[in-house]
Amino acid sequence: MTMIYLRDWISQLILLMSCWLITIVGMKPFNSNAIFLVVCFVFLYVIGLILIPESRWYKRIHKEKLDAIEQERRDNRLKQLNRHIDKLDYGSERNKAVELVNLCHRLKDRLKDDVLKAKVDETLDIYFNLVDVQLNCVEFAKTENKSTIDKKIEINETRLKQETDERIKDSIKNILMSLSQRRSKLDDAIRNEKIIELEKERLIEQIKLLYADSMTNLNSRALTTKMESNFKMINQIKSFVQDLNAKLDL
Repeated sequence: MTMIYLRDWISQLILLMSCWLITIVGMKPFNSNAIFLVVCFVFLYVIGLILIPESRWYKRIHKEKLDAIEQERRDNRLKQLNRHIDKLDYGSERNKAVELVNLCHRLKDRLKDDVLKAKVDETLDIYFNLVDVQLNCVEFAKTENKSTIDKKIEINETRLKQETDERIKDSIKNILMSLSQRRSKLDDAIRNEKIIELEKERLIEQIKLLYADSMTNLNSRALTTKMESNFKMINQIKSFVQDLNAKLDL
């Protein structure tokens, strides 16, 4: 990648030097003044900028540059996906993620529309966003013990009934409020973890359906129409993730 940019920079430098040399050598017999030399130089440079991009040599360099940029983008994307997968330390979930990534790569290879390819990448992002939220719910649930919280609530409710001092009662009420909020968050985390698992399954099935559609003998227009329809379902999952992220406060 660096060598391609270096060659591009060197070609520009060669063009500048060539134009200046041609201007100096060509105009020297005419004893032209500095302003005329500058005008001639600019004219030659502009002509060079017009003609060189049409040359086979320049087109080859430009194509190599674009290919290198695209390859770098793919490599960065692959590293990003691998980082997501590396966070999954339990077998079935990791295998499911690897299978989905490979399926999406095969699906993209069958697509010619860059917009649809981008939607496939977006679908992977949605999936791993779901995974991240689910992991947060699981980790939070591990830090809390529902039976312990319920026992503390029961004890403090009894204390509240027996207490006569209003200031002490206010303190107990604050404790009960905190305990109730913890229990509510724990219930939400457990419920959301189950919902997310179902949404992940729905997303995976949608990708499998998209791949199946790409394997059928549909013409390009019909396939695009079907895929756009299926992506509407995936966008519903995306909206669910966004809403859940907005509401979830662990």
